[in-house]
Amino acid sequence: MNSKPEHLEYCILCGSNKIRELDKAALLSRCEDCGLVFDNPRPTFQAIREYYSRKGTYDRKIGAQTAHERLSRTQVRQVRKFLKHGEILDVGAGFGQFLAHARKFFTISGTEVSSEGVELAGQMYGIELLKGEVEQVDPGARRFDGITLFQVVEHFSFPGRTLTHCVRLLKPDGLLYIAAPNEAGYSLRVVLPRLLSLLGIAKFKAFGKKGLRRIDLESMNEIHLSHFSEPVLKRYLRGLGMRIVGSGVDFLDPYTFSPGVIQIPRHVLYIAALAVRALLRVNIYNGMWIAARKGPAVPVR
Repeated sequence: MNSKPEHLEYCILCGSNKIRELDKAALLSRCEDCGLVFDNPRPTFQAIREYYSRKGTYDRKIGAQTAHERLSRTQVRQVRKFLKHGEILDVGAGFGQFLAHARKFFTISGTEVSSEGVELAGQMYGIELLKGEVEQVDPGARRFDGITLFQVVEHFSFPGRTLTHCVRLLKPDGLLYIAAPNEAGYSLRVVLPRLLSLLGIAKFKAFGKKGLRRIDLESMNEIHLSHFSEPVLKRYLRGLGMRIVGSGVDFLDPYTFSPGVIQIPRHVLYIAALAVRALLRVNIYNGMWIAARKGPAVPVR
């Protein structure tokens, strides 16, 4: 867990070497070509895989299983707006809760890097996940009608490489559905921590000037290596030959699984964010989703 951090000389999304330091305190860099903000230096993949494979990693989610089941049903409904049936691959499937509901409509497969996640998926849902990164999946001539990535693209060591591979695994006109944190400079996810940090509130002192905090494998629940905005992700997908067929505000934030009165302001903020998006075409909420379809076939290497 204490392995030496790796320092990057190029963008983890587009591969450009035109990167600059954005926030020294939070260890953030920004690509001048594609606009991605990412952690640099950062923990190695091995350290992060060990972090997510620790026993008890999923205790918090299992403890809120009812909320997770509700979320999974919502995710299935959202995907089915664009894809009614066929074979789907869920990348970073956790312990399989989305796939457990999706198998009512689709033939399912999933990948997961966490040993505990793979084990729990089998125990709780009878789902056999493929352990490892999606790039390690070799389906031969098999292709998928849809690939889903729920709150995982921000965890990939090299999201450009992973997304490119996902596109290759899609059938022509196949669907790629991505839900991710919205960490653009105007989103509530970064604006509020930045303001609270400037006000000197102790809980938020760890956040940098961009409203993001430095990675700490000892105290954080989630490790985000990339910090996407909707325009950055859409532009990259179009560069892979994908057609954007839908996008919007994703109703997932730190309070998704917290019961009680916190749900009232959460819903108010969500409704306000929908109104802002409708009027200004800007997403200020914590989450975003993008649906894209594959254009011409991409050869597998």
